[in-house]
Amino acid sequence: MGYRGEPNEERRTSGNLYLFYTWCEEKSDVYNGNEKQRFSSYLKNITAENAKLNLEKMAGNILYLRKGNFLVWKENKINELQEKIQELYLKVIEVYVNDKSRELNQEIIQTYRKLAVEEKDLLDQINDEVQ
Repeated sequence: MGYRGEPNEERRTSGNLYLFYTWCEEKSDVYNGNEKQRFSSYLKNITAENAKLNLEKMAGNILYLRKGNFLVWKENKINELQEKIQELYLKVIEVYVNDKSRELNQEIIQTYRKLAVEEKDLLDQINDEVQ
């Protein structure tokens, strides 16, 4: 149990998930979707805090992808990527709310790296289409 007034683990997790979902939609105050967010493709620093930050940037890119004229031809791919990022974000948040400086396990790290490549490839495809 935490100190009086300190949010419990469940409330912190719910709050983080709510923020994450808003970053994938036009409700975000942090990411407006008008520009791509830079994120780590390798995740050299493997702490929960760093992974959380980078996954939030990746979620911001989902909003960028949704706001573009390329939505129709990549809608399914964007939705699939968003779901995968959300699933991984939940795993990272479970670690983060207990100890944000804790290093992540190899499964989470490898999943992150695969998703980072997938998102980068999608962003590159869209850049090629726009140019």
